[in-house]
Amino acid sequence: MILIYFVFYSNLWNIRYLKITDSSITDTIPIENTIWYKLQGHYYLLVSKSNYWFIQTSLLNQQLLEQYPYLNIVIEKKFPRTMIVNISPKNSKIIWQKGDIYYLVDNEGQLIHELRTNTIKRDNFVIIEDRINNSVQLGARLLKIEDLNGIMSVVAEFKEMNFTNLQFNRVIYDDISLSTIKILTNNNIEIHLSYRKNITDQLNKLKLAIAQNKLDFTTIHYINLKIDQQVIYQ
Repeated sequence: MILIYFVFYSNLWNIRYLKITDSSITDTIPIENTIWYKLQGHYYLLVSKSNYWFIQTSLLNQQLLEQYPYLNIVIEKKFPRTMIVNISPKNSKIIWQKGDIYYLVDNEGQLIHELRTNTIKRDNFVIIEDRINNSVQLGARLLKIEDLNGIMSVVAEFKEMNFTNLQFNRVIYDDISLSTIKILTNNNIEIHLSYRKNITDQLNKLKLAIAQNKLDFTTIHYINLKIDQQVIYQ
């Protein structure tokens, strides 16, 4: 009996450590507090809910998903007293920036969650900076799916070109019609493209201009690639 108590019921097996991974897009403190709250109490007044052998990770996982529907959450146990919570955004690679506030955007263009600005991993997302709307609210849909997909296509092809002196920073949204997609690079040069034209052809013009040493990136403010067979810059 003593051995059974030690193996299954002793507080020595209670979860003591909580590790959150991939938490770059949300504040983890509320999630941590929720988990510790759910682990309080006992089953049948005998076994602690935080006991490694009896803890119901699938139930806890489902409860968290109901509370945080915009996240993928997977909970694992690590012997003997650690719980690992893996967090990642659900169906989203886009962040909407309005001033100093950032929002996670789903695949249909809806703002679904406000983010912590100091921990965003920019390489994992496409940031769209809003320079049109005075303010935005959670739940708003600010772009059509067609326009959203167009922006993502332009950014994907631009990144694939891997221009040495033109690294992607974000997209500037200052044209409601989106006749021009403006990519802002890390050295503050705007690249103007259209997703309604062949994106590869537009970027190949830029590639050729760079190869021919026609562009001085220290003085250029923008490069317009939308005009057929021309590269316009200033």
